[in-house]
Amino acid sequence: MRSSLKQKSFKLPSITSPLSLPFRSRRTKRLLRGGQQVLCYGEDTIGCTPWEHLHNVDLLGHNHSLYRVHAERFVLDWDDTCKDTGKYWIQAHREVMKSFGFSDDETSDENILMLFGNIHIGLTLGLSRFVKNGQQYTDQEIWNLVKNRAKQLLDKSPMDPLLIEAMITAKNMGVRLSVWSSSPREILIETIHKNHLEDLFDAVISVDDVDPDKHKPNPQGLLMAVKAMDVAQGYLLPNEDYSAEKPRDMNGVWMIGDSTNDVLGGKRAGASTVWLENPLQGNNAHEKRKETFRQLRKAETAATAAQFLHHITPTVTIRTFDPEESGYARNVLMIHLPPETIRGLTTVNINFAKFFIDRELRYQLFRNERVRQALMAQGMNTHASSDSLETVFYGESTGAVRTISPRKVWTPKDRKEARKSLDRIISKRLEGSLI
Repeated sequence: MRSSLKQKSFKLPSITSPLSLPFRSRRTKRLLRGGQQVLCYGEDTIGCTPWEHLHNVDLLGHNHSLYRVHAERFVLDWDDTCKDTGKYWIQAHREVMKSFGFSDDETSDENILMLFGNIHIGLTLGLSRFVKNGQQYTDQEIWNLVKNRAKQLLDKSPMDPLLIEAMITAKNMGVRLSVWSSSPREILIETIHKNHLEDLFDAVISVDDVDPDKHKPNPQGLLMAVKAMDVAQGYLLPNEDYSAEKPRDMNGVWMIGDSTNDVLGGKRAGASTVWLENPLQGNNAHEKRKETFRQLRKAETAATAAQFLHHITPTVTIRTFDPEESGYARNVLMIHLPPETIRGLTTVNINFAKFFIDRELRYQLFRNERVRQALMAQGMNTHASSDSLETVFYGESTGAVRTISPRKVWTPKDRKEARKSLDRIISKRLEGSLI
C-alpha cells in the first residue's frame, strides 16, 4: 500500500492539489517565446493552467488566493440564462408599442433591447405617445400591459430540464445559488414556483428590489444576493453585517449571465464571471460583442484599450449553441457569425450544465484568470499574444481548458456522482426523452 503512494505523478503538486504546493519565497525572471520576460517561480513546479504548462512555470506561487471550493456561490441572471425569455419580452414590448402606433423601426430588436430592465417605458418614450381611443395611459398602466403580455408568452415556454437537473446537482454538491435579474419579481417567483425550485435559491433579487438608479451593471443586486448566500451557509447571522472579523469574500462567487452588464456588474463586485453566448438574443448578443470591439478600436491609447478590455473580459465564455448545425466550424464564436445565422441557431445547454457540476473546471478557470491578471500586471499584452489566455469553454475537447492531466479532486465521490448524473441527462437528451 505504501509503495503505491510513491508515484511520480505526485511530484507535481499543482497537478494533484493546489493545497500541497511547497513553500517558495523568491521569483526569478524567465525568458519566454518571442523574447518576453516574466517573473515566475521557476521550473521545480508547474502551475495548473495551460499557459503555465506551455512555459513550464508557476506564475502565482504559494501566495495566491486558493479557490474557495467549499464556499462556492453562484449568482445567476435569469433571462436567457436560467430560462429562454428574451425573445418573448421583445415580442411583448413590440406588440404593446405597435398597438399605440409605433413604427417598425421604433420596434426593432435593437431599440426594444435598449428598454430592457426599464419599468418606466411610458416616461422614457413619452407619455403623449401612449393614447388610445381617447384614453391617456399612465406609466404604470403601460408597464402592466407589457408585463402581462410577456407573462402570457412565457407561460408557454418551459425551462430546460437539463439545466434544472444540473443546478439541483450543484446545490446537492454544496454550491449556493441565487438569482439577480432585471425582470419583475412576481414573474420570477411564479416561474420558480411552477418549476418547483423554491428550495434551490437562497435569494431572488429582481428589478423591484434594487434602488431605481442601481440597476445592472451596478453591483448592488449581486451584493445583496451574496449576503443572502453567506447567511444561508452560516458565515453571517441573519441580522449580522460584514466586519473586519467577517469580511465580504468574493473568492468563490460566480456571476453568470448573457450580457455585458452581467459581466461588468460581476467584475465591479470582484466576482468571477461567466459570459454565456446565447443565440436567443440573436442580433443583440452579436451587436454587443461588436460594439465592445468598436470601443476598443476607438481607445486613444493602448493603456485605455487594455483597461477597457479588462473590464469586459469574463473569466470564461460558455457557448450555448452548436454552430455545426449551420455548417460552421466547432470552435466558432458568435462574433464571427452573421446575425441571420445566429437567430436560427438552437440553444444547447450541455456545456453550461458541465460548468455547474465540474468543480475542477471551475478551479482551473479561476486560476487561469489570476494568471492573466498577473501577466497584465507585469505589462504583458496577453490578448495580442499567440498564447492568449482568454478562455472559451466548448466541451471536453477545448484546447483552452482541457490540455492538462486531471488533478486529484477535492470531493471524488461527489464529482463521480455528478458526472454520472450529467451522463444520464445527456443520454436522455440524445434519446429525445427530454425537450
